[in-house]
Amino acid sequence: RTSSRPIWTSSCVCRSPPGLNCSCMTIGLEAADGSCDAWAGANGATLRSDSVIVDVRSSDIEALPPPILPPSPPIRRKTRRWVRNSTQSARVPVALPQLSIAILVVGTHGDVLPFVSLAKALQAKGHRVRIATHATHRRLVLAYGVEHYPIAGNPVQLSQWMVESGGTVVGEVLHFHPSKLTMLNEIVRSLWPAVTGKDPFDFDAKPFIADAIIANPPCIGHVHVAEALGVPLHMMFPQPWVTTKSFPHPMSGLRQDQPGAELNALSYSVADEAFWLGNAQALNSWRRSELHLPVIQIGTLGGNITERFHVPFSFMWSPAFVPKPADWGEHVEVVGSFQPPSSDSATSGFAKFDPAAYAELSAWLRRRGPPVIFVGFGSMVISDVAKISLMIVEAAKLANVRLLVQSNWSVLTTAEPSGGLCFDIGPCPHDWLLPQVRTGYG
Repeated sequence: RTSSRPIWTSSCVCRSPPGLNCSCMTIGLEAADGSCDAWAGANGATLRSDSVIVDVRSSDIEALPPPILPPSPPIRRKTRRWVRNSTQSARVPVALPQLSIAILVVGTHGDVLPFVSLAKALQAKGHRVRIATHATHRRLVLAYGVEHYPIAGNPVQLSQWMVESGGTVVGEVLHFHPSKLTMLNEIVRSLWPAVTGKDPFDFDAKPFIADAIIANPPCIGHVHVAEALGVPLHMMFPQPWVTTKSFPHPMSGLRQDQPGAELNALSYSVADEAFWLGNAQALNSWRRSELHLPVIQIGTLGGNITERFHVPFSFMWSPAFVPKPADWGEHVEVVGSFQPPSSDSATSGFAKFDPAAYAELSAWLRRRGPPVIFVGFGSMVISDVAKISLMIVEAAKLANVRLLVQSNWSVLTTAEPSGGLCFDIGPCPHDWLLPQVRTGYG
């Protein structure tokens, strides 16, 4: 024994540099000055450490304390950006080819509109882009010069079911409708032709096969058609949909203002598995009969396939609003909010927007009084519009503000009961409307 201390197991007695591995099970000794010059074989050997000769046998080696490993230097990995504004490959200096990209969107007008902006940006880089969404949104998509493919499903009915369930997993169970599973099955089975077929409403349409797929999570067949085609999938959504401790799954029903906890992270697995189990039979039947893929066994966590395989996910809000949680991997990014496409007739197929049609609204906005706050219900289907209208009026009076109330698929009446404190409006371009108010909630 000397003042030396064992620090690592190394390769052999042949004086090879420390750190190599071989079968002779040697041990290195570090002298007091930090030098390391001694090696012992498994059967004992004469060691030299800092000019001190020591006889060590196997029994002595076994009696040595466990080796103290030096701390490993931090591994410096270059952070890979999964979302880049580039027309060149990130791996090799080669220009990206022009791709046929299918964007799969299930939802309302507000769900589709941001993807129209994305489609226009991709088109500007030379790609062919198709938005596959409900036939209700066909006019909107085509108006901006983007290809459309009609998938099944009625967004009005889907919105109504969402309001009835309260937007939670428990609510979905309590307000179960067999017709909901039927519609979801129809949506799923319309996705394969959406990524491989011609537009059935356009007799002059060119053949289409997707080279890449972008989808929002409610379009639950996304990963399966990507697997069948063997093409990349990229997920996008304006709500959190990847496991994190920072906040719960938006459909969990848990409070959003609680500090980070394991319960928040668990809520994502519960929600994913609930949706998977509710649709597993239909999805497996579709995988086997139409996509010619093996079935996914029940109990194999089929609901979080995209997370397990690190499918890239971009969240569509500003990081200044909600920063990316620390427990999200590098394949997840917060990319910023998507500005809606301009309502100007120069960039869309709609008739030129005429503010004169909203002269009464303009006069109300210019009127002196409390600040104006925008409250939008978008495409929500509200069952009791009278109750919600009264609630809005009372809130405006209590807060002493004026409320600009916009609804689409439900007609709210707040102007008359509020005595002019509220103003009701239907569809109106937000790029003209929102800059004229103080703040907004929707």
